[in-house]
Amino acid sequence: MKVWILSKGKKFTPARQNFKKAADLLQIDLEFPDIRALSKKDPALLDDEALPDVVISRLGAAAKKRELALIDQLEKQGCYIFNRAAAIRVAGNKYEAGKILAMNGLPVPKKTLLGRSTTADALVADHGLPIVFKPVRGAKGDGVQLIRTLPDLVDTLKRTQQQDGQKQYLFEDFIAHSHGRDLRVFVVSGEIVGNMQRVGRGDDFRANIAKGGRGHKHALDAAARDISIRAVQALNLDIGGVDLLFTEGGGYTICEVNASPGFSEIEKANPNLNIALAILKGCIKHPRNTAQSPSRLIA
Repeated sequence: MKVWILSKGKKFTPARQNFKKAADLLQIDLEFPDIRALSKKDPALLDDEALPDVVISRLGAAAKKRELALIDQLEKQGCYIFNRAAAIRVAGNKYEAGKILAMNGLPVPKKTLLGRSTTADALVADHGLPIVFKPVRGAKGDGVQLIRTLPDLVDTLKRTQQQDGQKQYLFEDFIAHSHGRDLRVFVVSGEIVGNMQRVGRGDDFRANIAKGGRGHKHALDAAARDISIRAVQALNLDIGGVDLLFTEGGGYTICEVNASPGFSEIEKANPNLNIALAILKGCIKHPRNTAQSPSRLIA
């Protein structure tokens, strides 16, 4: 079996090393093609004979339109895609993903999409203070703020509403019971393969590893398992990192679902865990569908 992993950069990172070791163990022919070079090619020039059985997308919220178009094309040429471009697009939009999760009966914090007519009084009436402010598209906690006072909220609204509108933002209920901590649950092919509790640095309300947070081993209960699996399925993801916030009374609400979750910290918290191996084992079930026409290009 042949597998491609599409990710940015050319360095042989520790994550790529882990994938290569797992591929050797499973006798999988693994390649890391240059996503930037591939995405600039005319889809008609993709050599059908050289294509893999499975493509693992590690692009996530940072994926560009031409890169997602490439993934669409590879699927049309019979490759099985972990995760499909449509699913990456939806998961990368925190507002749209939240609506889909809610429509599927899953718990999510209440959200308001920032618009020209959004007022501080309305936000306080709907969400109270403090309130979370974040970009609709983003990762690693970048741009996520906790606004504690009405003057700060007014200032944030004034500043963002004066921008050109190219970047979207949303406001969200602050889950005080989960201040500085959350659960990251890693799901592959509908099964939970690992989890950890993330704890933020100092008094930071965010628990992102990229912001100095640390992962710790955590016993996952049935409710967290059920929510995590259903969340990934609702967004049609093969691979997903579900971030759960703790609510009062022992419950959970979904902060977000990451379509390209990192796994170095979760493996540190669980020394016997091998995420790369779990992902590649999922690939074995999906040989390439060569019956599809290689000439079917993106419309």
